[in-house]
Amino acid sequence: LENGLVHEQHNYTTYYNGEDLIANFEHNHVLRACLTDLLGDNIASSETKINNVYTRSFIVPVPATVEDKEKLEYVAFVVDANGNALNVRGAHSGEDQEFEEF
Repeated sequence: LENGLVHEQHNYTTYYNGEDLIANFEHNHVLRACLTDLLGDNIASSETKINNVYTRSFIVPVPATVEDKEKLEYVAFVVDANGNALNVRGAHSGEDQEFEEF
């Protein structure tokens, strides 16, 4: 995801005084690339055991559509067979996070 993108924004609501075109609107959390299938990749059932930590790494170039790589953030999520989110984590580049159990 990329943050801090400033562009025009069409407005179809009464917000912003109902103006149709908002100049210099800041867009945040803009999807720039999806590194898996859009609805996710399957995690083998052998990896979904209690106390197991599933790890997946990605090494990809920054997409050409990114305006400022310093404003990128990354999001990972795990969903169940019905598409319900079980866990979601977000981080900025170079940010470390502690493992959280639930």
